[in-house]
Amino acid sequence: MENKKAFTLAELLISLSIIGVIAALTLPTLITQTEIKTNARVYKKTVATLNDLVAQSVTDSRFQPYPVCFYWDKNPYGTAKCVQWSSNGECSKHEYEDGSSLASDHNGPMSQCNALFSYMKENLKVTKECSSNNAFSGGCTPEYNGNDTNAKNNNPDATDYDVTKSTSGCANWRKENLKKRNAYVLADGTILILYGTGAQLMAIDTNGKKGPNKWGHDIWPMILKGNKGDTPVYKGGGCEFVEKGGISSSTILKGNY
Repeated sequence: MENKKAFTLAELLISLSIIGVIAALTLPTLITQTEIKTNARVYKKTVATLNDLVAQSVTDSRFQPYPVCFYWDKNPYGTAKCVQWSSNGECSKHEYEDGSSLASDHNGPMSQCNALFSYMKENLKVTKECSSNNAFSGGCTPEYNGNDTNAKNNNPDATDYDVTKSTSGCANWRKENLKKRNAYVLADGTILILYGTGAQLMAIDTNGKKGPNKWGHDIWPMILKGNKGDTPVYKGGGCEFVEKGGISSSTILKGNY
């Protein structure tokens, strides 16, 4: 008689158990990556829309020959460094390499940033506005992690001084300061969060209050870069930090994701 081989019930149960464990380990990661890809497409589209508005502001003759609102793409003054720290870890003095003080427009000329954002608002479908430094209490944003809480999560042994020092210069993206930003909810659910009060640096929450509300997952910054003589352009970055498992804004805009 022919000797036929088959799996026993025990072997089948063991195989199914192994498959179940593998699925449980890999499925959350696959879902997360799919969500990030979806949100990344919205981020890229929103950046393109805002860049179109910057260019349109010149065409409409609102700003000529270009909006005076950008961080230097190529800083004509060179690099600067912190030479003095406060007792809590904030940088209290910067200098150039030769020891000279910073120029008034070291970061970039920004005299028209508030006016530029006002122009943008005129051309965006804003459904809710929190413009008195009350993004969270006004109901425009959920509660986010900040660059300070992210730094602490990455290094639980870091002192408060270390965390403050590592985020000095990017203080408005700290957890408590994020709650006090100006924020604008658009008709498609996207939230724009201003670092200051103008158009030069913003963050985009691509799906509003819907989770996960994590940097590098559904919220990314963008920074307006330019040089004298050129219309500025939004690029990825701007005091950026990425929470675990996320991707950077520059990766999205370079088309690598």
